[in-house]
Amino acid sequence: RWHRILDRLPHPGGIMDTETFAGNLLLVLGSNTSVSLGGQNATAAHINIDCRQHSIYLDGEAVVTHGLLSNDRVVGGT
Repeated sequence: RWHRILDRLPHPGGIMDTETFAGNLLLVLGSNTSVSLGGQNATAAHINIDCRQHSIYLDGEAVVTHGLLSNDRVVGGT
């Protein structure tokens, strides 16, 4: 359950580490020039959109179902 927006964290991974986890879909639009990302795409805005309870298919095969890893190759790491 999400309660608030974070703007600073003490560890080097920053907010991105709290938004990325197994089964989550993080859609990011905008600048990627932060030290942790090291990109060269400078824009006036940047937004991260966490998508919950989604399903993701690769080559017609479900790998995430309703936000949970659902493919043995993904879950088992083989």
